[in-house]
Amino acid sequence: MHELPTISLTQKERENQAISKEKIARAVQCVENHGMVVIQGAVEKKHVLEVYQQMLSEHEDFLKRFPGYPLRGPGGFGAEAFKGLPPPRAREFLFEDIIFNPYAIAVTESILGRGVHCGSYNSHWVFSSGPDGQRVRQSVHADCGSLFSNEGGMYPLSPALLTVNVPLVDFTEANGATELWLGTHKAVPSIFDLREYDEIKGIVLKRMETNPPIRLLVPTGSLIVRDPRMWHAAFPNLTNEPRVMLTMKHCRNWYRDLAPPDADGEQKQSVIAFERSAREFLYYRTRLPLKIRCRFVDPPCRDHIWEALSRYWDGTPL
Repeated sequence: MHELPTISLTQKERENQAISKEKIARAVQCVENHGMVVIQGAVEKKHVLEVYQQMLSEHEDFLKRFPGYPLRGPGGFGAEAFKGLPPPRAREFLFEDIIFNPYAIAVTESILGRGVHCGSYNSHWVFSSGPDGQRVRQSVHADCGSLFSNEGGMYPLSPALLTVNVPLVDFTEANGATELWLGTHKAVPSIFDLREYDEIKGIVLKRMETNPPIRLLVPTGSLIVRDPRMWHAAFPNLTNEPRVMLTMKHCRNWYRDLAPPDADGEQKQSVIAFERSAREFLYYRTRLPLKIRCRFVDPPCRDHIWEALSRYWDGTPL
């Protein structure tokens, strides 16, 4: 398949915030067969713009406060993965069609079963250039591997989680639209579980001969449901504006994300921090199939910023 698996919503479906059973079935089939599906028109563009502008503002403020902070962190496989701040956690920047998107939930619940919960609310940035002005792309990679490290046989197990992405700008070739390798979520072994570069390179080149990748060229307002085991890679951003995409994990009811180890080496369940102003917004929507594991703090919520700082800071004095 050399086209993006795509579902388009009708005006009536957008007004009713409900997708037909036939389209849900098609979307599920796309995720199961190809590893992803694009749902066009799933998110209000004005909401996307508000979040994007706020993230740019926080990004600029953060660089003023911490000029020595390396927002561009080292990527895997010797490449350069550009890291920015996670999305804001104040109520005015939380939108139902982003966090509780009914079309995304309909698809993920159909695949993962009842009791789906949101395990993370994060973002991925690609800045206009890498360190020293170099324009680099990510190496082909997967975000996770087999459910069990010794998983074998001809077929992998069903996913324990799915990734929901919301682009905050139009994804174009110029700004580094993600490269996708359709169908690779079913590859055994997963390249995520491999450690030898030459072995990974050989597998990728062999796949290129028969099933070359495609680019995620989508407009704002789109939403992507993706199996995180699918191979992908960010391309260089040749524009002057950051390319930002929101990332959420929809997980099976028994799956738990673990936070990075604390000072004592203990790992606890990952919990998303939001400002107290968001409590009513998040709790009133518990009637929906999607739950969010969260805690609430007094404003301004800086937990997402400190999380980014602790994750990518290399110890250099700020």
